[in-house]
Amino acid sequence: MKTGPLVAALAGAAALGGVIFAFSQGASPYATVEEAKKMVGRSVHLPGKIDQSTVNFSDQGFVTFQITDEKGGRILVKHQGAPPTNLDQAAQVVAIGAVDSAGTMNTDKLLVKCPSKYEAGSGEEMAPLSGRA
Repeated sequence: MKTGPLVAALAGAAALGGVIFAFSQGASPYATVEEAKKMVGRSVHLPGKIDQSTVNFSDQGFVTFQITDEKGGRILVKHQGAPPTNLDQAAQVVAIGAVDSAGTMNTDKLLVKCPSKYEAGSGEEMAPLSGRA
């Protein structure tokens, strides 16, 4: 009996299982503020609208601000490290991190969405490509 194909199949299955396990350990779910506060210490993606009046850049290398999620939940976000350069123009953010026992979302990564002048209804028309009508 040839064991080569069986060994190869087992090795492939083990590798696939390892990849799935690695992704599941590194993945974090999207959550609302209420859900994130119940998952203290667990990594989550928390989308929300930035309250620009609360943005505070610290001399100690972090920035804090409050966000409001789609259900009206509000939370303080503390981002360690350099914030995205367009944070002051951002309307929406996805904070990636974990809520601590004090109820603060501590992040090491922020994804920002800024208003775009190219969105429909902005009043600006895009010029046609040259040679096309």
